[in-house]
Amino acid sequence: MGSGKRVLVMTVGTGGGVEDGIARCIDDRRPDEVVFLVTAMSETKVKLVEEKARRMPSHRCVPVADHEELSEAYRVARDVIRGVKRTQADAEVEVDFTSGTKVMSAAAVLAGLAEDCRDFVYVGGGRRDSETGRVTSGAETLRTMRPYCVLADIWAQRAVELFNAYEFQAALAICERAVGGRDLPAFERRPFEVLAVLCRAYQSWDAFDLETAARGFAEARKAAGTQGIDLHDAEQFPRFTENSEWVKRLNNLLTAFQREEVGRRTFPLEFVVDVVANADRRMEGGKWVDAVSRLYRAVELVAQHVLSERYRIDTGAVNTDLIPAEAREKYEAYRDDSGRLRLGLEQAYSLLRDLNHPLGRCFFEAEAMRARLRARNDSIAAHGLAPVTPEACRSLYEPVAEWLRELNAPIAQMKEQATFMRLSRGVLDCEGREDR
Repeated sequence: MGSGKRVLVMTVGTGGGVEDGIARCIDDRRPDEVVFLVTAMSETKVKLVEEKARRMPSHRCVPVADHEELSEAYRVARDVIRGVKRTQADAEVEVDFTSGTKVMSAAAVLAGLAEDCRDFVYVGGGRRDSETGRVTSGAETLRTMRPYCVLADIWAQRAVELFNAYEFQAALAICERAVGGRDLPAFERRPFEVLAVLCRAYQSWDAFDLETAARGFAEARKAAGTQGIDLHDAEQFPRFTENSEWVKRLNNLLTAFQREEVGRRTFPLEFVVDVVANADRRMEGGKWVDAVSRLYRAVELVAQHVLSERYRIDTGAVNTDLIPAEAREKYEAYRDDSGRLRLGLEQAYSLLRDLNHPLGRCFFEAEAMRARLRARNDSIAAHGLAPVTPEACRSLYEPVAEWLRELNAPIAQMKEQATFMRLSRGVLDCEGREDR
């Protein structure tokens, strides 16, 4: 128990003697405040509880209008718990679901779980009335339980859904709470430890931090191995193996690229595929500004790849000896004050056209796409304030995808490797065993 108040939310039924169990719970748990969830018929029981309890704290009654309707009972219980947490941020809310109708008890538990209550209380006992089945007055025993398996499943479902939506920071926050908090036993924390490492690895990859991502995938394999989890199980972790190999390959290519002298660099096709796959994810999430920025880079990368791969021309420092003689004068005009010749996007495609490469002709014939590129420059994604629309993204995406297919390379295979793994909902399910 922390320094905040303990608030006990209790369902109240109408059966004979229920006040004994309720009073016993209050005396045992010693809350600072009690909220009774009552029906029109059970509210009178609260007076009896006041008489039975040795120390009656501040309390109030909240009516459940239809105690046989689960949604209604859940809404009332949820609003009570939520209200306490909103007005008393450090309060610890416990739920006693012993008394009341089955619907009320179920609703209280569901609301408690939904609002992250840790402790649930049930008043039972071995001696019961032979006719009513109720615990004999004075023989009550309290059971305070933390349904860690349910909590683990709820958190796992949330974390997996966020992971699959590429919201890695939010998924990581859930994992860190599960691992670092006191709600779950050690054996239930282990899968969250692995998922946390996976979140960091995929988050780094998503941000093009390939060195950190490659290291993260290696750490994920190591962490999973210590927990007896096989990340190469294609059914449980589809594409993990492909993703891991792809990131390692990208990182090796990037390392080699960074070591090359500017003017002699080759832009690998894998870079283009990875940027397009990243744009795919942004479009899938409706993040059009991010998507169009990546697609703009992909359009530029396609030209850089073809020029460097086929003609040994690096747009960062062009050797004019590699340009057709009749076109050299035009490109000499692009040299900067340092004497270096750099080419922007349209200039790169202009050079491809002068080299009689079909992509150069396609670019200047695709007026709709060029208009979208200009619109991108006027948008909030670049230099202006106009919004980015889904149509603008798609009009950029489609020609890039088509150009990639025409490059006579295993694009489909690369795209598959660059597509993020999606986890199944049950991959972190609670097994209820401590020997895992």
